[in-house]
Amino acid sequence: MSKKKEKWDTSKILHPFSINHRRASNSNHYYSSHISNLEELKQIIDYCIKNKINKLDLNFSSSYESIIPDSIGNIVSLEYLGINEVRFIDNIPDTIGKLSNLKVLSVQGCLYGLKQLPETVSNLKNLEKLYISDCWQLKYLPSSIGKLQNLRSLNLVGSRSELSSLEELPDSIGNLVNLQELSIISTYIKSLPDTIGNLLNLKRLVISGNRKLKSLPKSIGNFKNLETVDLRDGFLVFLPDTIDGWINIKELDLSNNQLEFLPEAIGNMAWLENLDVMNNRLTDLPESIGKLSSLKHDIYAYGNSFQSFPDSILELPVDVKY
Repeated sequence: MSKKKEKWDTSKILHPFSINHRRASNSNHYYSSHISNLEELKQIIDYCIKNKINKLDLNFSSSYESIIPDSIGNIVSLEYLGINEVRFIDNIPDTIGKLSNLKVLSVQGCLYGLKQLPETVSNLKNLEKLYISDCWQLKYLPSSIGKLQNLRSLNLVGSRSELSSLEELPDSIGNLVNLQELSIISTYIKSLPDTIGNLLNLKRLVISGNRKLKSLPKSIGNFKNLETVDLRDGFLVFLPDTIDGWINIKELDLSNNQLEFLPEAIGNMAWLENLDVMNNRLTDLPESIGKLSSLKHDIYAYGNSFQSFPDSILELPVDVKY
């Protein structure tokens, strides 16, 4: 059955808003595009306060160089807030911490100005998803981020260019005990804090394209509930042997790194279904690889310099493609 297209009720939009600003007729979702000046933004915010909007997408024109007014913190009905393509904004106001019902915060495309998130983000007690992408000047996350006890998903996406600035994660990230998904992509992070091992409920881990990250802390072996690990397109030289703690993992992608060997601990991943080690510097595979009896897909190992294989690969239920 085909889905009906969502209809937009433009008659409810306050004058002088254009068709670029619209509200779905069957929802409390307000979408705006090409916001060009502060007065326009203030009108949108006033409208959202008056109409108790739940979901707000703010999309700015490339010429917008003003501020985000404090009044944004008065849209207390918000459950979703997207701040997109506001290239020259210097900061997000502290009043964002007043959005007590917010469940999703997405900040994307703040290319040239935003250097930090306000500490008041930690007041968003109901926040479940935090997504930050292409904020090139953002170097740090607030140290208080660990107070977001309901956070389930944290996505940090930088840029493959040298303009990406995120350099480190605060130790308090280890306090996000209910986090289930963590993505760290194309940043300048050099190391991960040992406290990351406290994220015992993590099910999906993506660490990809971080050009200065050469290794992972041993504490990542604490992730007993991990099901998917995506470490592709990185610069990892080795993996800690503590990965034998990933006892429930089903998918492991190590492609396009600089790994010279795989630890014997990989053989303890009894439920692993998919393994990709393409384009590394491997010369052999560990003897324990023969224990991966749950594999459902061929092991992709193209782009390595294998000199030999252990006899145990004959016990695998799949082939090794190289």
